[in-house]
Amino acid sequence: VIGPVSIQPAEISKIAVLLITASFINNAPAMVSHIKGAIRILLAAAVLIVLVGKENLSSAIVMMGIVFIMCFVAARYKRMYIISMLIVAGLVWLFITFGDSFRMQRIEIWRDVENNEGGFQILQGLYAIASGGLFGTGLGQSMQKLGFIPEPHNDMIFAVICEELGIVGAGIVMLMFLILLWRIYDIATTSPDLFSGMICTGVMAQIGVQVLANIAVVTNTIPSTGISLPFISYGGSSVIFLLAEIGLVLQISKKRVKT
Repeated sequence: VIGPVSIQPAEISKIAVLLITASFINNAPAMVSHIKGAIRILLAAAVLIVLVGKENLSSAIVMMGIVFIMCFVAARYKRMYIISMLIVAGLVWLFITFGDSFRMQRIEIWRDVENNEGGFQILQGLYAIASGGLFGTGLGQSMQKLGFIPEPHNDMIFAVICEELGIVGAGIVMLMFLILLWRIYDIATTSPDLFSGMICTGVMAQIGVQVLANIAVVTNTIPSTGISLPFISYGGSSVIFLLAEIGLVLQISKKRVKT
């Protein structure tokens, strides 16, 4: 907390991991194609990821996604990362299954959201999506946000979008995210150097992972994680650092190689 401003350390850690990974790849591009090199990068980022993960698992998941996607894109040989992804998925399953009761409880809620008291928020979000229909109830006309969905301006904001704007409006929002990701990808492929390209890749990875995870949670496709919807969910620190990352991408776009 700095005076009246509260800053989430996890948001600083995301951009820090992004820059650290981009720097490692830029200094030794061939390193990411070999196991030893990939482990070095992961160990460098692991310190921040573990520290953040103790208090905020969802942010740690996003950070892991950033590092993995950046390394995967930069690597010449992809098989190693595909195998490691399967191994990590298995370890996560074991951790959830035999881990602490809190995370196991989230799995139980996800499996049977209708008959579990802890699934109230997700269930109300599904009701909101269903009641929106094709074109929605109209801007500001959501009923579910009036005390039914707890804190609808945070992680469940996509459910309110579906209710007020319908499937069509939600599809337009998703299309806007796709256009943003495509533009960042275009800037990355024409960036003046590898470091700049990796920064763009990291920003694209963070936004993409958060959008997919948030929508998956709201639609009960995956268990609740607490990941916000970029630029839309309420949150000062998250928006500030996302805009800072977009600022980096725009600065890179001014220097990109024209084709």
